[in-house]
Amino acid sequence: VEHIVDRCLAESVLCVERWSEPDAVEEPIPLDGTTPRPFSVADSRPVVLGQDPEGKLRMDLAEALLTGLLDEAHAINSAGIVGGEKDGRAALLLANQTPVYLANAGNTVGKVAALNNPDANGIFQVVGTDTDGNSVLWDVAVDGTVLATTMLIDPQGLVFFADDINDAGSMGGRFWDAVNLVTGPAVGEFDGDGQLQLSPRANPNPSEIDYIDKCHIDSLGNLLGDGGKTAAGGGHYARAVIWPDTDEAIELAAEPGVITAEGHGIASPGGVMQAVGGASDGREWFAYIYTEGTMTNLESISDGEQSWNFFMAYDISMSGMICGQGRVGSRRKFETHGFLLVPNSP
Repeated sequence: VEHIVDRCLAESVLCVERWSEPDAVEEPIPLDGTTPRPFSVADSRPVVLGQDPEGKLRMDLAEALLTGLLDEAHAINSAGIVGGEKDGRAALLLANQTPVYLANAGNTVGKVAALNNPDANGIFQVVGTDTDGNSVLWDVAVDGTVLATTMLIDPQGLVFFADDINDAGSMGGRFWDAVNLVTGPAVGEFDGDGQLQLSPRANPNPSEIDYIDKCHIDSLGNLLGDGGKTAAGGGHYARAVIWPDTDEAIELAAEPGVITAEGHGIASPGGVMQAVGGASDGREWFAYIYTEGTMTNLESISDGEQSWNFFMAYDISMSGMICGQGRVGSRRKFETHGFLLVPNSP
């Protein structure tokens, strides 16, 4: 489960990949625990999760997805438009299952990174990269018409690789200074003259954080960076940092009892910044939520009919819904599944 977005107060949808045996696929598939489904890596299918008329969570295997339109589904917006890729090309799948491929000066795009929700005029924005490695912003109408294509380069010649974009058009990503060979996290916004302005974020602990390779941004401009520290013998230790819009950076791997942490989603439900991801205390990984100065293991604040071990949270919506991955069952007999946590009503 990679991404969750609110359509309205009563409905949310997720963009995921489902692994299952080919002959086990039925449509729709109930996910309320009444019908067990076999899962394996033998078959990977992009799907959208939603609710049926009775309020049960269901998995919709759209015909266009199953006929090979998308190899991967990366993001979805409130209009039900999915952004993904197929054969190395980026594609949008409209709500009516019409595919739209994006290009930049003749180059088909290599990857769609993110898209935001349509505005009052039915226009949304998509960020991604093309086959030459250029970072691009597209303005797209909900009918699939591409209205504008903009290269993400600031007036000083810094290239901006956008990983995420919020509904105000603010982008989270990384800048690249090809002259001084410097890179780092930044927020990108267009000014009144249409010029891209970058606001770099400082590394709070260079001795422990070597790089940030992906950034997420919420509706208030708070930035979450996911990166790491290269290990001496190879590999890396995960490192995650929050750069609040109006405060000092927060290094999540420096939280009490945590030695490594990944950051995957950030939102501000009710104006309160909340970040989610996965962290390890050296013994096991656990999914967490960080809010109001405290990192909390999601297992300690969740409730359900089955025993879960949540080991990674991938996104959080503006209504506080959290999606991720975990194990359900006993230590000796368990299954790995995606999960959706829904906050209790006030």
